[in-house]
Amino acid sequence: MLDHALRSSGQNADAMQMGRLAERLVQHYEDHIAIKTRLFPGFLETANQLRDRGARFALCTNKLDRLVTKLLSALRIATLFDAKAGRDTFPFHKPDPRHITELVSRAAGALPFAIMVGDSEADIAAARGAGIPVLAVRFGYAAVAPEDLGADAILDSFEELPGLISAFLPVNSSVRRSA
Repeated sequence: MLDHALRSSGQNADAMQMGRLAERLVQHYEDHIAIKTRLFPGFLETANQLRDRGARFALCTNKLDRLVTKLLSALRIATLFDAKAGRDTFPFHKPDPRHITELVSRAAGALPFAIMVGDSEADIAAARGAGIPVLAVRFGYAAVAPEDLGADAILDSFEELPGLISAFLPVNSSVRRSA
């Protein structure tokens, strides 16, 4: 992100400068973690509906773990997740499928009952490597169009999630799902 910003403004930086800029960016993000951050429409209602049906939730992100913890707390949804893993939680991260497989285990889930919802090439690759279905969201932040990611289906809104989960997971998995 920093490299792109510098190049688009006609600037560049050496590795040491990039390191310092990255540290400043992360600190700025941490200091202002949820000022403009909002949950996507329908997320909380759908998550609560799925939770009532026995779903377990795990958050797999390439953000630093401390930032994820702070963000979930600021958004008041930390207790919604049974487990979370950031870029630095394990010695590997997305697109490595172990980021997902270890996280599903931490959430007391099982891979045959897990599904990934994501918006990036790393999300799709990690889910494919883990052997689980993956849904790409149309409303994510990726630069790649969801149709070009190669997901099993595209989610236009969170209200569609329960139906898509039912379509991709075993029928008898209502209590053991990890979303």
